Amino acid sequence: MITITPRDYQLDGVNKIRTHYINGNRAVLYVLPTGGGKTVTFTYITQKSIANGNTVWIIAHRKELINQASRTLTNFGVSHGVIHPKFTPDFQSKVQVASVQTLVNRMGKYPKPDLIIIDEAHHATAGTWRKVIEANPQAKILGVTATPERSDGVGLGDVFDSIVVGPQIYDLINDGYLVEPVIYKPPMLANLDNVKRHKSDFVRDDLALEMNKPKITGDAIEHYKKHAFGLPAIVFTANVQHAKDVAQQFRNAGFAFYAVDGSMDDKERDFLMSNLGTQSVMGLVSCDLISEGTDIPAVGCIINLRPTHSLSLYLQQIGRGLRTIEGKNHCVILDHVGNTIRHGLPTFHRDWSLDGRIKRKRGSSSEANILITTCTNCYFTGLKFTVCPECGEHIPEPETREIEQVDGELERVQDEKFQFKKRVHQARTRDELMAIAREKGYNIGWVNRIMEARENNRVL
Repeated sequence: MITITPRDYQLDGVNKIRTHYINGNRAVLYVLPTGGGKTVTFTYITQKSIANGNTVWIIAHRKELINQASRTLTNFGVSHGVIHPKFTPDFQSKVQVASVQTLVNRMGKYPKPDLIIIDEAHHATAGTWRKVIEANPQAKILGVTATPERSDGVGLGDVFDSIVVGPQIYDLINDGYLVEPVIYKPPMLANLDNVKRHKSDFVRDDLALEMNKPKITGDAIEHYKKHAFGLPAIVFTANVQHAKDVAQQFRNAGFAFYAVDGSMDDKERDFLMSNLGTQSVMGLVSCDLISEGTDIPAVGCIINLRPTHSLSLYLQQIGRGLRTIEGKNHCVILDHVGNTIRHGLPTFHRDWSLDGRIKRKRGSSSEANILITTCTNCYFTGLKFTVCPECGEHIPEPETREIEQVDGELERVQDEKFQFKKRVHQARTRDELMAIAREKGYNIGWVNRIMEARENNRVL
């Protein structure tokens, strides 16, 4: 078995998880952004657990997640079985990686677990997952996810007792573990009032009819040429047919883009995904197959042609492009559908909790009124506000405008607060910090607080 050396923030998360168990919590949820190393972290926990004689189940809902967990365990020398119809059972192993659907039908054939790890735990509210949890009251539960809420914004407090929140996306960018997103968004949202909704999100087929138009796809191609020419890309679409049509449009324009979906032959799909970034495969197009559990660091561009009300889906999709690889220092995000306007920039701070988000009544606050506002005094950037929550400066409310879909270019948008934090992070001396303080009108106390925090290892 190969010893894992966790990153500092991963080890901090493990220690906090352990403390939550010691304090009497049975089910703990661990939150870490996409690309932060959730699989390595729970593999480390698995190593420690089996060293103490425990049995561990790692369960997921997709073959891609099962394969990823199995590969990581193998890479670190952790012997394990796989509970899935396409694998030969190993009933004796102390570690099992399981498809939740298959596990429900085979639970009585395996030794009872002491620890159940749930990958992509925002799905854990479904009935199948509950059957596994309720059938094993002796086991501690560890859920891991980048987005601790369901697609409708409802929290996970009915499954988990406590939550451990790791670093934010902007922390991982500052420390070099993720790359910075370079985002281009529309100046305003298209009117989708005629698209029906189901379970708080757009109905896929109705959405596809609205989005699957040659003009919209053509715009995506032209913006790809302009802002991300030649970069390995992932395109997210409204449904499978939309994905096939978009891929064909890109191929007609001379780009080797291919649609992938769950109905494809495994070998064909695996070939396309493993060859992304080569001359034979420049882009993958999917409605949601590669939203979760897909680790392709070469991705240099995300093209979003699927509007969504789900913050979880939005962040999972953007996260596909933020992983690091040699020679990659940013990822281009072409947001043709205004998801950054609906949900804010991916680098925004998220106050995750088990309660989820307060759900707005439909019609009480339209998407078009959710604007990104930047304070001109301290550069805090957040969803629409008139008084800055950071410094208290009053921000004039923008005039309301009737929104209609028009021709035009995507515009680049930046998270000004993140950019300011990045500048402060890169200022390594007191003199450099003093220069920023003078420019911003801050007093010496601001510099002293930062220097003191660095000395105490609270910030880098």
